[in-house]
Amino acid sequence: MIMVAPFEKFSKVIIDHSELIEKLLTATDKYYRQTDKELSEYCDPIFHDDAEIEKYCKLKKIPNNTD
Repeated sequence: MIMVAPFEKFSKVIIDHSELIEKLLTATDKYYRQTDKELSEYCDPIFHDDAEIEKYCKLKKIPNNTD
């Protein structure tokens, strides 16, 4: 049995992310804000301290070194 679907799904995520990065890097000022907004919606938030990271990991059920 060959499992193709998970790879295709993962591949699409990588392609989508790459396209957003390319748009951001090549955008003129006119389009920069919209592309930045799309990328912000697509990516995880930026954490400012360890407490935020721990909270996010617990919420998303991501194992971390403190468990």
